[in-house]
Parts: sequence; structure tokens; C-alpha cells
Amino acid sequence: IGQYKETENSEDPTDDTGWKLVHGDVFRPPSNPMMLAVSLGTGVQTLTVVLVTMIFAVLGFLSPANRGGLMTAMVVLLVLMGIFAGYFSARSYKMFKGKQWKKATLMTAFLYP
Repeated sequence: IGQYKETENSEDPTDDTGWKLVHGDVFRPPSNPMMLAVSLGTGVQTLTVVLVTMIFAVLGFLSPANRGGLMTAMVVLLVLMGIFAGYFSARSYKMFKGKQWKKATLMTAFLYP
């Protein structure tokens, strides 16, 4: 960040600001693609559980009065959405040209409870 502030204060006639300064950082591959893929997969799992639960509740399949049913549905969905988490984790890890996609899938299942 200091490099970017330096160029603001300097009287350089080329005026390299904005996109010209950050384009190299935007397309740089992540330093730890495995952890990024695992976190993305877990995020997909959590998001889909919340969305599907909310959709079922809005449609009337899950009543807030029956708290046990709501919690049971969320736990079942959490287990089922683990399939999508593993798939998304492996696909995103392969996108970063990773070779150990099976390890990424297993880490998605075991790293975040």
C-alpha cells in the first residue's frame, strides 16, 4: 500500500494510477490455493444450507413452531450439502492448477466442522 501512496505524492508526469498499479496483483495466483478452495467450499455449503432452509420455511414445509423439525432439517441439509462443498472445493482448486484435488475435498470435509 505504501508503494501506491508514494505514487500519489510524487509529481510524476506519467501518472500511473488506478488499474495500472494493481493489475499485477489482481491476476496473481493465491499463495495458498488449497486453503482458499477449502474455505470457498465450506462457504458454498453454509450458503446453500441457509438458502434451502429459508426457502422451505417460506413455502411452509418447515414451521418455526416445530423447532426440532427445523433443526433436524438443517442438520440433514448440512450433511447433504457437503457433496456440493466437496465438488466446489475440488473444482476451484483445479482452477488454480492444483494437483491434489482429493486432499482438498477431504480437507473441506474435516477442516471446518
